[in-house]
Amino acid sequence: MSASTRFRSGTERLLRDALTSDIALGYAAVVLGVFVFIRVYDGGALRDSVIAAASTNLDNLQADTFTVLLCSAFVVEKATGLLLLPVLVIAFAVAQHRLGRLPLLVTITVGHLLATLFVARCWFTASLRASCRSRSST
Repeated sequence: MSASTRFRSGTERLLRDALTSDIALGYAAVVLGVFVFIRVYDGGALRDSVIAAASTNLDNLQADTFTVLLCSAFVVEKATGLLLLPVLVIAFAVAQHRLGRLPLLVTITVGHLLATLFVARCWFTASLRASCRSRSST
């Protein structure tokens, strides 16, 4: 079997997996739906408020942790953020076919939570350092 035949076969398998993965397609549909809705509905006011509310900054996480964590998984700020969606669809599809639905959902949830906590920790550390620097310089 030639390299090009193996590549074509692997690509076809990935595409078939992606098109038969309900989690991957569902996630992509929700992300695209939210993106289009906040871009089209009510001009820019709704878009700005949804993006601000879904931001995983420290104030939002402290005020309403669960809602922020849930919404941040589905809100994409810029159109360039959608470029990652095909990669996620393929990764979710392959994982679903290898692991199953429930382990994939657990992995996605835990991964999203850990990534958010890591970023929040970085923001907290940076803001604490900046606060300490401003106090020591005065």
